Amino acid sequence: MKKKAVLVLTIFGIISIGVGVGINFVYGLKKDQAATLLRMDDVSLEYKNFSSAVDEFNDIRNSLYLGVFENIYYDTMATTDVTVKETLAEYEGVVDKVTKAALELENLCGTIYFPDSNVNSECKSFGSVYEQIVNAFLSDVQLYNDNIVQYNNYQKGNGQTDLLEEYKTDKKYIDYNNDKKYEGKEE
Repeated sequence: MKKKAVLVLTIFGIISIGVGVGINFVYGLKKDQAATLLRMDDVSLEYKNFSSAVDEFNDIRNSLYLGVFENIYYDTMATTDVTVKETLAEYEGVVDKVTKAALELENLCGTIYFPDSNVNSECKSFGSVYEQIVNAFLSDVQLYNDNIVQYNNYQKGNGQTDLLEEYKTDKKYIDYNNDKKYEGKEE
């Protein structure tokens, strides 16, 4: 009888432990699923911020090319230099917005594989867009600075001492995806 009671209590204890472990596992799984869904929402929201910053970048870049770069001539560079540099500073501010959103996406996405293919696509695509934007900005600055150098050489050749300064930025070309190519960099 005593052996039977011990056996019943042992079986009951094992079953109780098994049920407890099972309930804890299901609770943890549900909690993890909720956290994943919340993180996917965060990624989607931040990707929208990133996309709107990219749209703003494209708008300012188009206006820079159509309104500024196509009208750069030696005879007007001295009078338009301040305006161009203000536009480039605004342009750089937009690149900073894109950078901020890209870094936030990088933190949210990490190396996680999400159950939603749209979120995975957003996590995979933002890096190459970010690389193109930073490198395109730097190429545009280099284009303007090359014009400044040519203008200054022209001025020196004419005996003038009024020279213009190049646009300064602390940004560097990036290879975000480490593929040994600088997407967006114009050579």
